[in-house]
Amino acid sequence: VEFVITFGYMMVIEKDLKYRLKDLLVKIDQTLWKEYITIGSPVIVSDGLLTFGNNALAMIMGHMGPSMVSAYAICNVTVQISTVFINGISASSSVITGNTIGKGETEKALNQGYTFFALSVIVGVLGAGIIWLINPLIISFYNITPETVEVTNQLMSAVELIVIFQCIQGVMTKGVLRGGGEAE
Repeated sequence: VEFVITFGYMMVIEKDLKYRLKDLLVKIDQTLWKEYITIGSPVIVSDGLLTFGNNALAMIMGHMGPSMVSAYAICNVTVQISTVFINGISASSSVITGNTIGKGETEKALNQGYTFFALSVIVGVLGAGIIWLINPLIISFYNITPETVEVTNQLMSAVELIVIFQCIQGVMTKGVLRGGGEAE
């Protein structure tokens, strides 16, 4: 629905860009295509493996019993919320790093990388603290057994620790390294 609305707006209402159907049939630049495949392949493989790992984890959790499935579902909501913030910080650091490298200011980009690392640690620790604080509130939204509450608390403790390292990894690999042109 979002695509149809956006595409319809671009084709019918938007007059400044003058976007038309014939613009979709532009000849592909072979040099750019080869560069895209070379640089983009590691990113595609990396994100594909991450997706595969997340699905494998969900399948394993599904075989561990109803308490684990419920606890995992509750924790997964928290992980997804924290991932939104981590992706935002990663994207921001990527844009800033890319702009700095594009200006030829490599020494400044290196210093920004250290700053982004420190920032990712701080944000990760803050995120873990927020999860720790809201854990009882999140669990209270659900009508679950005491056994499931216990399992959820244990999983949330693991999530609190994981979110710190997720933030560091996301900012450094998906932000700073990719923004600097290193896709692997």
